[in-house]
Amino acid sequence: GINFIISCMSAFKVHQSIQSEACLALFAVCANSSTNKTILLGQGGIEIIFSAYQSYGDSKHYEGVGLMTKIRACTVLISLALEPVCKIEMESCGIIDNFARFLQEHGEIPPELRRLIERLLVLTSGEEGLLEFRDGASEDETVVCILAHLRMIVNTNDDYDIDSSSLIDNLLWAVRKFSSSRAVQENAYKVLACSYSSSQRRSGADQNYNDILEAVEVSLRDHQNSHTVVASACSVISNICTTCLTPPDEELSQLLSDTLYRSIMEVVKAMELCIDDISAVEQASGALWALCSAKPSLVVSHGTIDPGKNHTISVLTEAMKIFPSSIELHRNAIHVMHSFFIQSDNMIKDERSIACIENVSSALSNFIKRSEDEEATGTALQLLAVLADERGYDAKIALSKNDEIIAAIVSCMFSYPSSLLIQGTACDIIRTLAVDNLKRSQICQQGGTSRIIDVLRRMKTDSNVVYKGFMALENLVSGADVEVLIADDTPRVLFDVIEALPHSINVQIHGVEVLFHLTSRQDYFKNELVRLGAVRLISEAMTRFLPSYEMQHKGCIVIWSISTKKELKDEVGRYAIAPIIDGLSAHCTPDDLSSSPQGDKQKYFEDAIGAITCLCTTTTNKRSFEENGAVDLICSIIWLHGDNAGLCKVALSALSNICADRDTSHILRISSDILDAVAQTMRIHEHTKEVQSCAIILLRNLTFSPTNCLILQQNKLVSPLVHNAMVNFNTSFEGRAEDVLRVMPTLNQ
Repeated sequence: GINFIISCMSAFKVHQSIQSEACLALFAVCANSSTNKTILLGQGGIEIIFSAYQSYGDSKHYEGVGLMTKIRACTVLISLALEPVCKIEMESCGIIDNFARFLQEHGEIPPELRRLIERLLVLTSGEEGLLEFRDGASEDETVVCILAHLRMIVNTNDDYDIDSSSLIDNLLWAVRKFSSSRAVQENAYKVLACSYSSSQRRSGADQNYNDILEAVEVSLRDHQNSHTVVASACSVISNICTTCLTPPDEELSQLLSDTLYRSIMEVVKAMELCIDDISAVEQASGALWALCSAKPSLVVSHGTIDPGKNHTISVLTEAMKIFPSSIELHRNAIHVMHSFFIQSDNMIKDERSIACIENVSSALSNFIKRSEDEEATGTALQLLAVLADERGYDAKIALSKNDEIIAAIVSCMFSYPSSLLIQGTACDIIRTLAVDNLKRSQICQQGGTSRIIDVLRRMKTDSNVVYKGFMALENLVSGADVEVLIADDTPRVLFDVIEALPHSINVQIHGVEVLFHLTSRQDYFKNELVRLGAVRLISEAMTRFLPSYEMQHKGCIVIWSISTKKELKDEVGRYAIAPIIDGLSAHCTPDDLSSSPQGDKQKYFEDAIGAITCLCTTTTNKRSFEENGAVDLICSIIWLHGDNAGLCKVALSALSNICADRDTSHILRISSDILDAVAQTMRIHEHTKEVQSCAIILLRNLTFSPTNCLILQQNKLVSPLVHNAMVNFNTSFEGRAEDVLRVMPTLNQ
């Protein structure tokens, strides 16, 4: 940009409008950037600017465009003079000497031009006497004095001895005396900002916070439309809050509470009026961030925690839309909004708040896609995670309406592959959004599933990231293409991660949950997991975390899922039978299932016994269950929770499978205690057909053993209960009830 401006000035030297506008443009790009000043110097810009000034040399041209060109050229040179290398260049080129002779030789110079030339000469001189503030000084003399101080502060090192307290008092005097002068306001605040910067902080600068902030507040109110005054005033607020009030001093921030609150209101108003000026917007957003850091409660506008009514958020999001490429603005705005939604813990419900969330998510998505700032990107993601997970259903829906958010999240996962914060937070957001079927499909289509699997592969030793990745995959695996899951070698990745973190209970629980969802997709994954040894890992985790009811439950579910494939049953049973029995034994307590403090144990018992039922269809597994005491354990569960019809049904089905082996025609010999448990169940649930049916199937299986028949005949309750079931449901249960009664004594007997 600078090179283009200088080229235009060189090509159109006689065109005064181009020279004038070019000088104005150079001032805009160089005013607050040492880098741009250095670039301009390297392009020969100082001589070009002076040539523009000289293009109309005599007094008759002190009007119209000619005068404006000279004023703007001097303004740029004054800005450049604050940079030491530029000042040296001006002196070596003879520009300063030319201006000095010009003042001596020409008496009739317009006052506004004379003042600018005098300021330039002051800034390039070494006369320290010009640093003295005088009570009777005019506005112009005061501006010259302020600029001289600015040059001395900017161009000296930290060893330069200056009485900051006296300087601050003088600057405040100048600001109040010349309250309508934009030049005084702008440059005085530049000096104050330097006084409170981390690199130029002087002794005595820690005083007068309240006086300075009140003066800045007044200036922001009186000069809201002056972009340069707003920028410099906001830089003062930012530096004071950053260097003197952060970390927050509770006592001091309480004393300054009203002043800080008024300041934030004036900054927001000024930012809204200057929203088309990048420098003012960046400085104002920086001031807001600094104010929020100094006193976090300010961010919710003195008790207002409704985002739909918070004007600060709407102004920031509007500025982010206008300047999408400004990293500084976005960094500041993101930190302010993050503080707001952390402090504001209410749920998002009303329409204005929902609209606010939509605007925020849109601005953040656009920033994330373009950002090269890792820290700011991480904060933006954390803000989205808060909105997605902690502000209610409506906030989640508002985020879901943003079609760009998924692309932005997946993009930043690609851009920062080594950032634990970004990868983990992205997984959090994906987990929340993937609850919605449409969003789950979009995430899978845009590569979200593959990204998370890659994260797990690369960061498998970080338990926090792995835990978040597993939580996200729980919601994604069911919607991902099987071909993608196979191509990503998902079974191997999950196996390696679970094996790498054996002592993290969260990793083990949620890793096993992901395995369950994976095995539900296709039998290929069941074969692969068994081949890799995943059943062994699951069994070891169940043993290691025996007290965890959730670990036992998740383990039983995935074991049940894998063992539905007949050829895998024996291999699964080799590792899983003992842990299933041990888990049931550990949690087989007489507490109420529906109100258990550990969760709904009924579902765990049903799934665990369901896994037993599925596994014990092979001879090897039946014998293993017998040896591990499965029959007695199931009977104990029936006695303890016999009033639960659903649990009794699955328990009776499991006993039926264990007791009868069709392949070998072997029938398990039972004891009278087992028969008593069955009879008790039939008596309690006499009006539940499913329970009666399962019980009669079990009794019929037992009749194939003569020994069992003797035990059945000795039980006085079996015959009446079977008769009762036939009468209640007007069925013989496919002839099984009659088969049972056939070996029993008659009712008369």
